Amino acid sequence: MILSALLIAAGLLTLFFGSIEDLKKREVGDWIWLAGSAFGLILNFTGFITNQVMWGLKHYMLVFLVTSLMGTAIFYLGFFGGADAKALITLSLQLPYPPFSFLEMRSSLFFPLSVFIDSLLASLVIPVYIFTLNISRILRGEDIFEGQSLSKAKKLALIFIGYKLNASKLKAKKHVLPLETFEVTDEGVVKRKIKLLTRLNSGGRNELLSKLTLNNHLKKEIWVTPGLPFIFFMLIGLVLALIIGDPFSTLLLSRIR
Repeated sequence: MILSALLIAAGLLTLFFGSIEDLKKREVGDWIWLAGSAFGLILNFTGFITNQVMWGLKHYMLVFLVTSLMGTAIFYLGFFGGADAKALITLSLQLPYPPFSFLEMRSSLFFPLSVFIDSLLASLVIPVYIFTLNISRILRGEDIFEGQSLSKAKKLALIFIGYKLNASKLKAKKHVLPLETFEVTDEGVVKRKIKLLTRLNSGGRNELLSKLTLNNHLKKEIWVTPGLPFIFFMLIGLVLALIIGDPFSTLLLSRIR
């Protein structure tokens, strides 16, 4: 019981300190993940030796391997930042399995997956808020897609993940990412293109701002998306997973039973 409490504390503290840096800078120092992983390894191997944990070494290594592959894949697909993947991998070294027996039927086989699912559910507040902003502008009669040739599917996705911002304000908003790219043809025509998946990249921001300045587009509105502080939502997801498990696994297991 004491060891489980220490593992939970390690997970919560790791994500707490990670959340602070993520909210401030959208970057998290590797020392947080290294320290969290070290505590997780020490505590779990102490549990293996003293038989104080409910999982074995094979299960521990399996969860670590699967979580690492999942986190890395999501990162390279562009859905995750590097720190988000490291946080998930660190969590697999701390809490690979539900620490409380009552959570076993409310969580997935891999506890980090339950945390990830709850984190996604918690983060839905952001697209709902963005959708509300866009719908309010549409209801006021504004054509928020002016100047864009987009499919219905792309428009639907866009109103959940992005909003329009005056280009002149982009430089001051460090945690906002442009969803548009600008290309100038040989004839001097500026072509705007929406890119739904984007990463926080200062080089890309600076290049876009240079193009906007050069072509006098700083007074126009462009589509942007907030850089999501997902570590913060992972902290919320961990708290939810410790209390209720995750809804997806609960529903799935209830069907099986």
